[in-house]
Formats: sequence, structure tokens, C-alpha cells
Amino acid sequence: MNTLHLIFDFDGTLAESLDLVVEISNRLAPEFGYRSTSPEELHYLRNNSTEQVLKKVGVAWYKLPFLMLRLRREMNQAIHTLSLVEGMADVLETLKHQGYTLGIVTSNGRENVNSFLKKYQLDHLFEFIESELNVFGKSRVIKKIIKKRRWSLEQVIYIGDEVRDIQAAHQIGVKAIAVGWGFQWPEILSEYDPDFLLSEPRELIDVVAALKGAE
Repeated sequence: MNTLHLIFDFDGTLAESLDLVVEISNRLAPEFGYRSTSPEELHYLRNNSTEQVLKKVGVAWYKLPFLMLRLRREMNQAIHTLSLVEGMADVLETLKHQGYTLGIVTSNGRENVNSFLKKYQLDHLFEFIESELNVFGKSRVIKKIIKKRRWSLEQVIYIGDEVRDIQAAHQIGVKAIAVGWGFQWPEILSEYDPDFLLSEPRELIDVVAALKGAE
């Protein structure tokens, strides 16, 4: 193994976008025919997988791609309001300096992610940004990246804040690092057996170093 390749989710993992996503989702609820969520219900929903959340609020599966497209467009208008997860800039700079490949696979739009990274002067750190409209289609995208770049599965780590991120990593056979500061609570993430579950960004440096040392 020459190096490790770190693929990040975006929303909730790098960007603190939960409040914006909920705000837009609630605004679009009447148009797409699902229930909006109160702050109290949101607290409960965050301890469910993405699939469970969609079922509980009543999102029709056939409407999901159209909803995601609208969500992206709405986020584009407010992407400048999002904050970077505290401490993440230093972590990304350190990992890049240590020679790891950094990339992003997200359900958000590439333009949105690019705008955000440029705002924080982090765009130069990432070799690629891949966008997938299908919220459950990340495994397919990651497999294509691995094949195109001729990486071995042992070289790749996927880092995300949702159950579906862990599932995507497991489906491919790459390491899954779950982060506990994003959309879903650590309790539900741990039930899906990530290889590591982090409580703060700085831990990522030590975990990646340990994986590198175990090659």
C-alpha cells in the first residue's frame, strides 16, 4: 500500500449544514407532499437511518430525485451562509501535507461544494468532487472512482456522518469512518458497525495514521 485515499462526505461531515437542510426541507414539504418536522421531532429523527427518516416523514420514493434536485438548487442560494465544522480546516491541511489523497463524494451539487471550499480556501486540497443525486447511490460512485484510479480497496477510507455512508463503504469493502458531529447521532451510527466512530475532527489524524501504520 503506497498511500491512503480519504473520501469525504460533505454535508454534516465537512459543512455544518443540518439547520439549512431542515429549513429548506420544511419549506418544500407542502410542494412534495411530506410532513415538515419540528425541532423536537428532528431530535428523535436523527436517531434513525436516512431510509427510516424518509419513511417516517412520508417522502414518496419516486419524488426523491426531484426533491434532491430542488434541495441542491435552494442550497446554492444559501451556500455562503454555511460554516465549516470547527477544527476541520487544520485537519484537512494536515492530512494533505502528510501525503494522503483527499476527495469528496456527496449528494449535494458539485457547484455548491466548490463554492463552499473556495470560501474557506480549501479547494486546492481535494483531487476530486463527485456528486450523486441518488441518496443511496454513493457506493456505485465510489466503486467507479476506485476502478478509474486503480486503487485497491485496502487503500480507501470513506468518511461520513450518516448510516448510508457506512452502508456504502460496507457494500464496496472499504473502511468506514463515521463522525458523530453531523446529521445522525453516534448511537445510531454505532449500530451499523463503522470501523471507527469519531467524536471530534482531530481524531481523524490519529486514526488515519494508525491505519497507515497497519499496512
